[in-house]
Amino acid sequence: MNGTSQMDGTSYVSQCAVPPGSSFVYNFKADQAGTYWYHSHEKSQYPDGLRGMMVISDPEDPYKAQYDQEIVISISDWYHGQMPDLLLKFDQPDNRMRDITPDSNLINDTVGAKFEVVPERTYLVRLANIGGFVGQYFWIQNHAMTLLAEDEAKEDATANFPIVSRMDTGSFSSHVPWPKNLDAVAWLTYDTEADFPDPDVLEDKESAYALDDMALEPLDKQPLLEPVDRTLAIDIDMKTQEDGIIHWLFNTISYRTPTLPSLFAALATGPEATDPKSFERSTQTFVMEHGQIIEVTMNNKHMWKHPLHLHGHNFQVTKRTKGLVETTPEGRAPMRRDTINVNGHGWVAFRFRADNPGVWLLHCHMEWHAHSGLKATFVEAPLQLQQRLRLSNVSATLDPSKACDPGRVQVISSIEESVGVFDGTDGLTRHAYLHPTPLLIAVIALICSLGLICAYLWRRSAGTQEGIYSRVPMVDIEENDKPNAAEPP
Repeated sequence: MNGTSQMDGTSYVSQCAVPPGSSFVYNFKADQAGTYWYHSHEKSQYPDGLRGMMVISDPEDPYKAQYDQEIVISISDWYHGQMPDLLLKFDQPDNRMRDITPDSNLINDTVGAKFEVVPERTYLVRLANIGGFVGQYFWIQNHAMTLLAEDEAKEDATANFPIVSRMDTGSFSSHVPWPKNLDAVAWLTYDTEADFPDPDVLEDKESAYALDDMALEPLDKQPLLEPVDRTLAIDIDMKTQEDGIIHWLFNTISYRTPTLPSLFAALATGPEATDPKSFERSTQTFVMEHGQIIEVTMNNKHMWKHPLHLHGHNFQVTKRTKGLVETTPEGRAPMRRDTINVNGHGWVAFRFRADNPGVWLLHCHMEWHAHSGLKATFVEAPLQLQQRLRLSNVSATLDPSKACDPGRVQVISSIEESVGVFDGTDGLTRHAYLHPTPLLIAVIALICSLGLICAYLWRRSAGTQEGIYSRVPMVDIEENDKPNAAEPP
């Protein structure tokens, strides 16, 4: 998304929310191959289903010869009630920050999915956790999964094998009821006429922790960014607010949706955009100069883990406490992610270069926590951003309450002169002026692109149940991590 901050899809951060009966065309260059998912960033809509997977194929994939076919698998928690009703229940003073646990678990948005495979073939599995709350453990019974490294073991082609996704109970408070069934089961199907067995019980949960992403090395071996120009220390905390409800906070501030989208404020305030006071205080805004190397230290003061996601960047993770691997192994490039787990009572440090002018959201990807304020805003290189983007009607921002009225303000790219605009007056008519550029795609959805681990499923060995783990096959896939990551991601 470098150069197209206005297409990030975060309501009241990079754009106004898309009104009912209207449309918005997302126009960006698809130059980052990999496995992604998109979802709404408005009013906790995506756990109800406003989400999906998106695969950008690499025409020069150097590993294409190592697999025969691809399988795309999504895993997700599922609530039987809808989010508007659940949010009313959650936002009560007597709830005391008890997250609402999901009712069930799904694979490809269903129960009992079957993936037909052919003996002696190798499959690339594109795996995404698109759920709203819990992390997941994923395994295929009696099969080893490998990240990049090739495994020549033979497959057992005489039976069907369960595919299991299990909720990470480390996401749950001891004060709330757990789901009755933590597992979602699908089947790797060699023979459609054969039985579909129940999965074995995984007694040794620690075996699911065998892969720690801190030990993975990016394919391009990008060296550690240094020296650090600026350090941001951010505490994860919770506190009762004036509404009588406990809210999550970054430092002392619980995020509240601004009246004026933060991108509009960055474009309308000229040189004053370099001052965090130009943005609403409740947006917890950090302003960064262009090209600075930023190190962010996230300190979790509570027992629950938080999968933290930063829009607009893949950052280098240099340290994470309470993990199997706490620092980057000596002599290896630091692993890169756009989402990282901060363990309970632990902390994590990550770095990135502020080379993507825009307004980017940092938030917890547990939707209950994001909803209750665990968000912050990074305004990156605002003066350079103003050279790339402009507002069609700056004076309209003087009354923030009307700036998001249909058709009132448009964000215009000074580079491509492309406009994305919604208008609530004529149903689903498309309102956009898009100048073609190579590899541009338009997606009518609220896009939040998060990269995900892409796993190779290799032939099974009768003598082993363990996979061989290495880095992910494509650079652009490897640089991203899936949201809602369990340990390991």
